[in-house]
Amino acid sequence: MAEPAIALALLLLAVVLVGRRALRAAPAVGPAETPLAADFTAAERARARALFTALLPSRLAGSVLSLVWVLVAGFGPPGRVFSRTGAGHPAVALLVVLVVVLGGAWLLSLPFAIAGRRVRARYGLTAGGWGGWLLDRVKSLLLTLVLAAAALAVLLWLRAVLGPAWWWVAVPAAALAIIALTFVVPVLVEPLFLRLRPLPASAERTALLDLARAAGLAVRDVLVADASRRTTAYNAYVSGFGPTRRVVVFDTLLSGERFPAVRAVVAHELGHVARADVAFGAALGALGGAAAVAGLAVLLAWEPVAAGTVGVGVVPFTLAYLAGVGLVTNPAQSAYSRRVEARADRYALDLLAAAGEDAATAYAAMLRALARAGVAVLEPPRAYVLWAGTHPSIPQRLAATRRWAGGHGTRVADRALE
Repeated sequence: MAEPAIALALLLLAVVLVGRRALRAAPAVGPAETPLAADFTAAERARARALFTALLPSRLAGSVLSLVWVLVAGFGPPGRVFSRTGAGHPAVALLVVLVVVLGGAWLLSLPFAIAGRRVRARYGLTAGGWGGWLLDRVKSLLLTLVLAAAALAVLLWLRAVLGPAWWWVAVPAAALAIIALTFVVPVLVEPLFLRLRPLPASAERTALLDLARAAGLAVRDVLVADASRRTTAYNAYVSGFGPTRRVVVFDTLLSGERFPAVRAVVAHELGHVARADVAFGAALGALGGAAAVAGLAVLLAWEPVAAGTVGVGVVPFTLAYLAGVGLVTNPAQSAYSRRVEARADRYALDLLAAAGEDAATAYAAMLRALARAGVAVLEPPRAYVLWAGTHPSIPQRLAATRRWAGGHGTRVADRALE
């Protein structure tokens, strides 16, 4: 147990050092000093509060039930049952365990996901029928099963071949796999959920490519995603790496009056690329994944655990362990993400200003528009921010935009001018 424990300690230290370096240039998320009434009407604020209140029970219940099932299946009696089965057919047993554990969690959360979609439909936030929505959820489950089966099959094989030394290979393999997925997922997984087509030659396409060039970044193409099949909200992002990098715009954004919002969102996403957020994220993910495997090795070498994780019995235990790791580390991941998103906001403002725009007004208008289209949480509770706040709140982002404007001798135009 000593060797994997030392590896775990070193990897955790590396996570801290890389994370500190990534955050060194990232601004802290400031407070939202401006009253909400300056940016949103009373009706908009009431609508946001009502939606959050209506969605919260289904979100909590679905997440808690699925998590409890995975933990019980891995750490409770079901895990010990799995450890005594499948000795003669480990591949079949692996698939059965994955379907029972991950499929069970999916089924437990499904009624609450349906309830949540019904709420969003009442607020006009959905598009398309139930069939397409369910198909996307099934695709997501199947993709999770395939990736989990591949990773856990390797784990079973390494334990069978190398015995207690399995983790020497598994730790670096986990890190490499996470880095590889960072590059592969945008290219192979996006088409499973979105239909992408090139944006025809137009002033809009030229403007987005010019914005990327102003940022000093090569972009292969501008693609349009058919997001309107599933949602009324709108967004844009930069996807891929190097020769595969492209700007992806939701088709819900492609109307003339909304195009300034496209430029502002793309400027934000270009900030992630320019500041190497994806590269640092991949490095942190790789180190974190390696640390998780080292921690698993520590636990599996502990006699009380080792007795119940013979053969395929290690699979539900591993799934439960990873769920627990995710639960414990989620606040730190969310805090890191908020800092990185705040830095991308600041980069976008600088980029838009360099392109000759009234950056603060354009960016504030985009933030308000995104909040209205998606009925964003305008007054998030502290616990919600801690666990689910991957971005600063819209009021915090608007306040940061106003501070940027004050530092550059400009101001944010009133919402009535939008």
